[in-house]
Amino acid sequence: MSEISGRNVLITGGTSGIGRLVALKMASLGASVAVYGRSGERLEAVTDEIRQQTGGVARGFVCDVSDRERVYEAAGEVDAALGPVDILVNNAGVVFGKRLLELADEEIEATMAANVRVFPMPGSPMSARPPVSGTSARTGASFVLSPAAATTAFIRSPVAGLRCLLRVRQTDDR
Repeated sequence: MSEISGRNVLITGGTSGIGRLVALKMASLGASVAVYGRSGERLEAVTDEIRQQTGGVARGFVCDVSDRERVYEAAGEVDAALGPVDILVNNAGVVFGKRLLELADEEIEATMAANVRVFPMPGSPMSARPPVSGTSARTGASFVLSPAAATTAFIRSPVAGLRCLLRVRQTDDR
């Protein structure tokens, strides 16, 4: 029996990529899995896949992590459906695949809202906000903050933009 077995795991951005794979792995290790995503259809597909492949418990919750109030509401829904969260994998992130200077204002705002502003689980040791609607995290809960896409976008976009800016200046200096 694994240390994950019997735990409640919440994965943000769990409908594709790394988040989906983490959700499948956690369920295969015996965890009950809650997945946040922005698309109800994609949530249904991934939770069906988890249940079919692992026979485990999987629930999807429509939640855009850039919407603070929705994050708190969804946390209450997870608590009501599965109980307290033991492990949070904060994987959600927005990447447009463009250089910083190529992004529209709305794309920059969406990137920052999803990738930089992180709202910890209400009632968790990382949150000053009390539990919402009975939401709680068990004592000793683990919080895995690994927003791979967020980190990549946050680091690569400004660096790419700076490189582009330096190339322009270098050309102007000649």
